[in-house]
Amino acid sequence: AARERAEATVAHILAEASATEARVTELREELVATEELLADRKLALLARLGGVSGARPTEAPAPVRAAEPLRAAAFVPTAVPPVTELIRAVAGRTWAELDVANLLLSMVTGRWTLLAGLPGVGKSTFVRSVLSRLGHGPGTERWLELVVRRDWQDDAALFGFWHPTERTWAASSEGFVEQLLRARHDEERGDGAIWPVLVEELNLASPEYYLARPISAFEASPPELRLYDQALAPTNADRYPAAFRVPDAVRMVATVNVDDTVERLSPRFLSRASVIWVEPSPDAPPWRPEDDVPCAVVRWRDLAALGAGGESGLGRITEVVRYLQAQRIPGAPTVRTQRAMGRYLGASRGLIPAPDAEDLQILQRVLPPIRGTGPRWRTILDELATLLQRNGWRRSAARTLELRERGEELGDWYDFFHA
Repeated sequence: AARERAEATVAHILAEASATEARVTELREELVATEELLADRKLALLARLGGVSGARPTEAPAPVRAAEPLRAAAFVPTAVPPVTELIRAVAGRTWAELDVANLLLSMVTGRWTLLAGLPGVGKSTFVRSVLSRLGHGPGTERWLELVVRRDWQDDAALFGFWHPTERTWAASSEGFVEQLLRARHDEERGDGAIWPVLVEELNLASPEYYLARPISAFEASPPELRLYDQALAPTNADRYPAAFRVPDAVRMVATVNVDDTVERLSPRFLSRASVIWVEPSPDAPPWRPEDDVPCAVVRWRDLAALGAGGESGLGRITEVVRYLQAQRIPGAPTVRTQRAMGRYLGASRGLIPAPDAEDLQILQRVLPPIRGTGPRWRTILDELATLLQRNGWRRSAARTLELRERGEELGDWYDFFHA
């Protein structure tokens, strides 16, 4: 009996040893498979981050069907009344006709229009309202609104990036490139809508980083935007071409808040933009959303006809430009800025009295880049204010005096955006 029990015990031990050995073998196989899987994932991750040298080859990805090109939905334009009647209808009971005319002239004569002021003064509401009444505001395919985030330190947030493992152009979720491509298709088809892009809080991050490509591309002739090197040949190149022309109908309108939480705008960028300063208007009629119905659905060419008068000379503004250049003021009007002012003055004939148009151009094009420190600036701004007052440019003269007084309070630190 003792021998039988011993033999049974030995047999049980041998069976357990055999099972343990099989389990160890199974675990070793699982460990090898896991290590291989982790290695593949590491390689894929490294490839996404730019690739690694010496990486072992992987199988080519399965071919993907190329995405269809982006198309713009058709829209039906309406008959457009004479421009003065159109401006009156867009203004309605809500907005001043001069403000509406100024915004439209700024958009027609330049790619970049900035509305600056304290938070909550109605900058975005004004832009949305005017574009809605022209038939291209929120709710239409032609409207795009971007809300800037502080972490936008490059342009991938707007343009997407090259995906090396899938061999595609990975689009951004913001829809900016899609907006430009639909505008291109709309122009090619001959419809010619207006394609506005409202950039909310443009200076929450530096536009020199996340808008570097359009800032440069819009200055070219023709304005062509490049996404990637054509040699990459992504599988969705039909949808996202390597480069494409940006139509004139794409207009960038942005709001700029003025406080200590935002980035400073460089003179390089400001030389391309018209800066409309928005003041609180407590006595103005209240804005009502039900008033923002289209009074006309306007083609871009009908709106662009505002600028059909061509460039004008700077006239009396030349004296201001020469004064600032003689004082060697950083940010004094460049040739680009002077040409933009000439386009505005030419387009404004018959819409805005000449002294008002000149005053607005000094306020929106000449004063915004002014920035400096030291007591010398007190004298310069006093002389500049006297020059402006002598010519009857009351808006820009008042703003110059505010800039001078505020700068002196801040210890001889002068900045248009903090006056």
